Amino acid sequence: MRILNGWKEIAECLHLTSRTAQRWERLGLPVRRVSNSSRSPTIAFSDEIENWARTKDRKLDAFDSCAASVPAYRATRVETQKLVDELRTARMEHRKLLSAIRNQIAVARKISFDWTTS
Repeated sequence: MRILNGWKEIAECLHLTSRTAQRWERLGLPVRRVSNSSRSPTIAFSDEIENWARTKDRKLDAFDSCAASVPAYRATRVETQKLVDELRTARMEHRKLLSAIRNQIAVARKISFDWTTS
């Protein structure tokens, strides 16, 4: 067991670039930070990294299923936008009809008022 200090050593252990190793941290790569800050220095144990790398395919399958849901999300978003546009159109039509009804009521009141005063 060897202690790996920093992303460069962790990446070398995985035969990756440092940036890829940093992205894999979000997928559960077993690294430790000196403090709770996301910018603090990183250390890891080589045997934990190697064990994780052997089992990462199973973990990445779950990540890929999330990536597969992106087209479904986009389709839902497009459909939602169509519904929003329809709702805006319906709201404008509703306002026009409501205005027409108010005008009719005002005219009816005026006629009624004129009828009672004459």
